[in-house]
Amino acid sequence: MSDWKIRFGTAGTSDSFAAKGYKNSLDIPAYTAEMGLDAFEYQCGHGVRLGLEKAARMAADAAERGILFSVHAPYYISMSSLEEDKRLNSVNYLLQSAAARHLPPGQLWQAEPGGGPGKGAGYHAPGPGGTG
Repeated sequence: MSDWKIRFGTAGTSDSFAAKGYKNSLDIPAYTAEMGLDAFEYQCGHGVRLGLEKAARMAADAAERGILFSVHAPYYISMSSLEEDKRLNSVNYLLQSAAARHLPPGQLWQAEPGGGPGKGAGYHAPGPGGTG
């Protein structure tokens, strides 16, 4: 029998986060659980601005609540760029995203291909046991 299950969650928070009195990103697992959801994707679409210690605390709290915590890598990643510096920077962005998610070597990545040379792709650093 398969270990996977369908999970439901959000990518980022809505206005209800602040309206319910939550103030800090460390509150995200509690907010997600309160809504009855079991997945959350932290948005790093415009750069990885999530400290490693904070990411570890969020992921641990989420795991204790049965929530799959994932990180969305920057949107501007382009492994197929015609420019070498952009490809090399893209590798660094992926590594930063993996570090924020504490992704072990060999962990599955979810990719959203953006097309041919010069077109971007979105990458997710999924949580343990599944995709983001």
